[in-house]
Amino acid sequence: MSISLRDIIVIIAFGFFCGTSKLYSQTINTLTIDFVRNVKHHDVSESQSGTIFFEYPDKMLVKTKMPILQWMIFESNSLLIYYPDEQKIIKINTKNPTTLPFFQAFQAVSKSDFGLSEVGFSLQNSGIKNDTLEMTWIPPSELKKHISLVTIKLAADKIVSSVTRDTRGRNISDTRYSDHVNHGGQYFPLTIITKIYESNKISYSEEIKFSNPVFNSELPDDIINFELPADIIPHEIEW
Repeated sequence: MSISLRDIIVIIAFGFFCGTSKLYSQTINTLTIDFVRNVKHHDVSESQSGTIFFEYPDKMLVKTKMPILQWMIFESNSLLIYYPDEQKIIKINTKNPTTLPFFQAFQAVSKSDFGLSEVGFSLQNSGIKNDTLEMTWIPPSELKKHISLVTIKLAADKIVSSVTRDTRGRNISDTRYSDHVNHGGQYFPLTIITKIYESNKISYSEEIKFSNPVFNSELPDDIINFELPADIIPHEIEW
């Protein structure tokens, strides 16, 4: 699976770009957090809710409760999806590390440059306007045909927005962050609202609501010892 322009736009929108590696905060040893995710793509809407269980550096299980019960197990180069009610396992093999973009958005604040420099973005300028720090990042040469800049704004050390624009100055994506929680001197956003545009119209919108974060407490035994049923043969997909 190669990194496409759309991948970059989506990952910038949902939590900046982290190259081909995962971006996890070293101030978090373990984390349990609930989420509700509402998505609208053109005229199709869907909702999803569940709980993320994370252990540094890269162990992550996601239990989705709605609309269907499923477990997602993120490994270095694969994603396992287990459907208990159907007794089915799907294994998606990838060339790059698997990740959950909206969880990356929650964690991206742990890097001062939000991971943009790792893929060739460079800081063009920064300044303070009305108590808000505004930073403008320009893309590497291979992306300049599509992206002109990324603007990130922080207020009181909290990220409040990130906007990606095309070469005509039109929005490609616009993400707003709010309801921050302080952990280890870093402010993590509990609400993340993103809009992605095509031809100056919103084609995709997503609202993430995180709640009940528990930092650096031991994960439940059933999560630590979680194992997939040995008698189910996974259906493998190469991506």
